[in-house]
Amino acid sequence: MRYETPSIIRQKEPLFIEGPIYDMGGGYNPVEQNLVGGREVIVVDYFEGADIVDDLTTLTKIEDDSVANIICADVIEHTENPWKVIENFHRVLKQDGVMFLTAPFIWHIHGHELTKGDWKSRVDYWRFSLLGLETLCKPYFEILCSDWDIDGEHVRDIPQGPQESPIWRCGVHLVGKKSGKLT
Repeated sequence: MRYETPSIIRQKEPLFIEGPIYDMGGGYNPVEQNLVGGREVIVVDYFEGADIVDDLTTLTKIEDDSVANIICADVIEHTENPWKVIENFHRVLKQDGVMFLTAPFIWHIHGHELTKGDWKSRVDYWRFSLLGLETLCKPYFEILCSDWDIDGEHVRDIPQGPQESPIWRCGVHLVGKKSGKLT
């Protein structure tokens, strides 16, 4: 999780509905309860030790329409098929359930190595611009808010040139609500 992500979660916490938070992919660095108003946090990840051991691209161990809130903080870029992950988040969320999603945009290659000692084998597939993240989520969610985060700042309008702002690392975040039919 990028260092600015916890402060964004804390800011967006009032948008969550009543019920536990499912921290999708939060295994090694789960969301702390104090960031989400003391709500129960249930960690879903692919390795032993998570509260629910499951693959985000299938989510076979979570019932449809059963989850109140999802946080997926800086994980989507590590999934081979982010479209399927978002589709599954929509499937398991209750009507009006809330999803908080963050992803890096300008960021170094990171993630676990498929081949030990080979940084080129790190599981890191994607980068999303704000428009890209919105486009990924729009068919499934009403977007409540979305923004860039640059070195801990949440900025809607990015300066046009590198001389105006040193955007050497930034990401995006989005809060969506499950509503109605798919578009």
